[in-house]
Amino acid sequence: MQDAAGRPGAVFYSSTCGGHTASAALLLGADSDHAPDGVSDLDSAGRPWCADSPHAKWQFTISTTELGSRLREALGDTVVTPIRIRLNYASSGWVSQVFISGMETPLTGEQFHVHMGRLFGWGKFKSSRFELVERNGGLLFDGEGLGHGVGLCQYGAMAMARAGLTFADILDHYFPGLVLSASLQSSR
Repeated sequence: MQDAAGRPGAVFYSSTCGGHTASAALLLGADSDHAPDGVSDLDSAGRPWCADSPHAKWQFTISTTELGSRLREALGDTVVTPIRIRLNYASSGWVSQVFISGMETPLTGEQFHVHMGRLFGWGKFKSSRFELVERNGGLLFDGEGLGHGVGLCQYGAMAMARAGLTFADILDHYFPGLVLSASLQSSR
């Protein structure tokens, strides 16, 4: 894959996007001139292409006390307990910023995902595509997807292929603005 000027494109992939891929520039700090923007990943019925993934939807519940204590250990003494969290979202539905009580600088959604994955397990806290609900002294993270969500969605691509789309159609969908190199075009 390359851009219109013939430069190699930034080609990312993750397991499951939850219905919309994430912007590489927003979540990973990638060069926005050469990185894919997020794309809607819904089939003609409005269903996520990756809906059959075992990671399409997930939930993680934790008490505010435990989360505050664990994040304080991981991020430093500036984290104030009881913990308060405020989120900003990108238009794709992925968390762009996480504001944690006591911290002057917000984390990116992906930084927060990485911290939570390290602290509680990657199989429990799967992505930075989530909503946060406070209930009874606890927090419910109601999420979608697995991984950073940038670029090609593996479960989505698999569903597209099973529906009869070609590899070129799939790559065009996930990497708008990039084209197949001459060697790949000849194998179409």
